[in-house]
Amino acid sequence: MSNKKTFEDKLQRLEEIVSLMADSNATLTDSVKLFKEGMSLSESLQKELEKAEEAVKMLVMKKDGHEFKDYDEEQF
Repeated sequence: MSNKKTFEDKLQRLEEIVSLMADSNATLTDSVKLFKEGMSLSESLQKELEKAEEAVKMLVMKKDGHEFKDYDEEQF
């Protein structure tokens, strides 16, 4: 079984971080750690969304008769 977290797992963790930071009970050090983790998750989620968007564009273009030799449908 893979330890790689899904998009949904990452999004849920980011939501937890936002909630924890909003509660304001964390120390400054903990808040900085949470912020750093949140930024990393945010960047990762953004990259995944961009890949998904590109895949959708490619699939639509493929449906319309365009061929893409470098597109890998197995990435999703």
